[in-house]
Amino acid sequence: MPSRGRARIILGLTLFSAAPVLGQNQVLDLDGQDSYVELPSHIFQDFEEATIEGWVKFHEFRTESRFFDFGTRGPGIYVTEIEATSTLKFVVQDQAEIQPRQQNITIENALRLNQWCHLAAVTGRSGMQLYLNGALVGTNTYSGSFRSLRNDRKAVRNYLGRNNWRGSYRTADFSGQMDEIRVWSTARTAEEIRAHLFQRLTGSEPGLAGLWNFDDGTARDRSASQHHGTLAATPDVFPPTSPRPAN
Repeated sequence: MPSRGRARIILGLTLFSAAPVLGQNQVLDLDGQDSYVELPSHIFQDFEEATIEGWVKFHEFRTESRFFDFGTRGPGIYVTEIEATSTLKFVVQDQAEIQPRQQNITIENALRLNQWCHLAAVTGRSGMQLYLNGALVGTNTYSGSFRSLRNDRKAVRNYLGRNNWRGSYRTADFSGQMDEIRVWSTARTAEEIRAHLFQRLTGSEPGLAGLWNFDDGTARDRSASQHHGTLAATPDVFPPTSPRPAN
């Protein structure tokens, strides 16, 4: 059995104030070797629209390494890089009568190594939208969301930093850092995404279904939903870094 990698929480300078304060913010650090966060199963399945967003920094581009993957080896919703390149892809794969249908938004040359970027993936009645650093970079008219996956009777695995196909195909775990991961039960507008881009949330915001900011050294959900995640390895606290959005 391969040795388990390191999923750790490290101290960082805050993303959310003009004058960073040492130790105010912590980030999730994943080394790409069997390190990830797993959230509880079946926590979003009734959503007819949703927004998944967060700050992400890739240390490496690895084959199909994912920011998040919520679903199964089939129907699911995820954001990934493609074939160890800077191409960014947002996918909703629903449960059709005959076979799953994959709807996607693909943006070439979107990512930069070792630079923080904010990603927001929106699903729902107005279609799919993908935002990069608050700017809309791609759309798709598909209007389904988690409820369209029809995964209520399947073994759903909700991951941060892991691909649901890991171990069966040539896929890799995420190598890099994440912070301020949010899931909303609404399709956030461009104005809403930009308005809260640099804000620290309280967890009580209307429509907020999950908030993982890692500031207490765990993958605890700070929203009222209390969907606490599990780290793949025991976290440690390490010296400061400076997570900042790309210019």
